[in-house]
Amino acid sequence: QRDQTRAALDQYRTAVFAGYEAAVNLYLQRFNATFRLGSVTSANTRGGPTCTYNVVINNTPVAVGGAPSPGQPSFRNTLSSGDRNSLALAFFFASLDQDPALGNKVVAIDDPISSLDDHRCLTTVQEIRRLVERAGQVIVFSHNKPLLCGIWEGTNHTIRAALQVARDGAGSTMRSWDVDRDCVTEHDRRHAMLREYLAGGTPNNREVARAIR
Repeated sequence: QRDQTRAALDQYRTAVFAGYEAAVNLYLQRFNATFRLGSVTSANTRGGPTCTYNVVINNTPVAVGGAPSPGQPSFRNTLSSGDRNSLALAFFFASLDQDPALGNKVVAIDDPISSLDDHRCLTTVQEIRRLVERAGQVIVFSHNKPLLCGIWEGTNHTIRAALQVARDGAGSTMRSWDVDRDCVTEHDRRHAMLREYLAGGTPNNREVARAIR
């Protein structure tokens, strides 16, 4: 029975690992990463089944685990913080793609764009929007206002809600967040003031002068 179970597990891993590797690499391409996942293999150890893989950078495979040799590339010294976060997000989204019960799941995402550049931030927003259409519910926590505004503006207004944690005396409380008003930047406000001025309005001339400067 043990041999049969192990054979079934090996067959399962052979099929599933290849799909995970392809899915992770697809997300890495979307994040415009200059590396990919390679050599995803499984092994049976005394501690149980395990998975190993390499990160391929400039066609050079770099092992994720183990102690690197002096002067040799390793996972710790070849990927930036943004690259490592992109890899983590790629694993996260790929695992969600493989979940047949995703439509009944609540997905919580905590501050996903730490150390990411503008392109990867935009890609993260797009992937979260796609996820909203497939998951039962998606909750995003972040201090990054542009990220939250980007998700909010591209989401169906009938199914979205926004809350903020606000100071309340010595503690804090949850309250509704007016995202549309808060997403208007100072530049946008001044630009609107100048448009009103050109349209023949009678705004405060001193404020208009400040907006021009």
